[in-house]
Amino acid sequence: LQAFSKCPSPITCSTFNQDGSIFAYAVCYDWSKGAEKHNPSTAKTNIFLHSVQGI
Repeated sequence: LQAFSKCPSPITCSTFNQDGSIFAYAVCYDWSKGAEKHNPSTAKTNIFLHSVQGI
């Protein structure tokens, strides 16, 4: 189990690659607060990749 820094937005999707050596996740607005809270000028979508240690 690995802890990372807090993300500025929700993690909307995550997965491991085929052999489990890389963890990938997307961070972006998830629409849980509706369209009125979405601000396209400040909303960023980011994809992060982390190497998995100890496999």
